[in-house]
Amino acid sequence: MDERIRWSSYLDATSDGVRNSEIARRAGVDPATVGRWRSGSTDPNPRQVVAYARAFGRPPVEALIAAGYLTAEEAEVPVAVAPADPLAAVSTGRLLREALRRVEADAAAGVGGDAEDDYEFTPQAPSPDDYRLAARTGTRK
Repeated sequence: MDERIRWSSYLDATSDGVRNSEIARRAGVDPATVGRWRSGSTDPNPRQVVAYARAFGRPPVEALIAAGYLTAEEAEVPVAVAPADPLAAVSTGRLLREALRRVEADAAAGVGGDAEDDYEFTPQAPSPDDYRLAARTGTRK
């Protein structure tokens, strides 16, 4: 399998659905660089891979494996297969926190939200984040 295709898939699965410009801002690279990563015309260097992983709360070793710098055997860690839907890997609690943050930001800016329905959501098993959120808010699934 072509390593660049794997890196592009990893970006899709772990970038929380944000635009290339936001990925670039968080990882400290030029937005055009992210576009080249997605197209497979450029590979990230190891520092960029680690910066990306940290920016998106992913283990750097996982990202280094996805970028082809390490194998799972070399890292001696299991690597989960990335889901086809990038939002499937995001916990319900994290999605809710991000949605609330966006609604509050839009309200503060005096703008309405957009009506994008790009994803169909299916119920997922609760994650540890969901239980922590429920404990803080006194709600249960």
